Amino acid sequence: MENEYKKLFNSLVDKNPSDKLFEKIILRIGKEEKMQKVKRRIAVFSLFLVISFFGFIYSFVMVQNALISSGFAQFFSLIFSDYNIITAYWQNFVFTLLESLPVFALVVSLSMFSIVLGLFAFLVKDIKFISSNNLIDKKHGF
Repeated sequence: MENEYKKLFNSLVDKNPSDKLFEKIILRIGKEEKMQKVKRRIAVFSLFLVISFFGFIYSFVMVQNALISSGFAQFFSLIFSDYNIITAYWQNFVFTLLESLPVFALVVSLSMFSIVLGLFAFLVKDIKFISSNNLIDKKHGF
């Protein structure tokens, strides 16, 4: 039995690893580190996206309340009920609409909306990066 083991181990060829093996390993480690960073960024952007989405909903309700309390809706409805008077005094009517417009609430709402869109764009870009790398890895068998 011992002779058989000696024959077996003597017949084995000493195989050296490929010269490019070290480079492949280092590249793969770099890819994995980058994927970890992207996954963390996706988690953070997802959290901020949810928070900013609720902030946008709150700011939208704030705009609705401000439009109602400022009288903007009543002034704007005059366009449909007293169109002849509006056309006669359109300059004063436009200034009245602008004065009753809740600018601060609109600015807050639009800024929250732009934050939601920006975070969503970053999130889609990172998800696309992960999915494209997973397809490449499966294709090459890594």
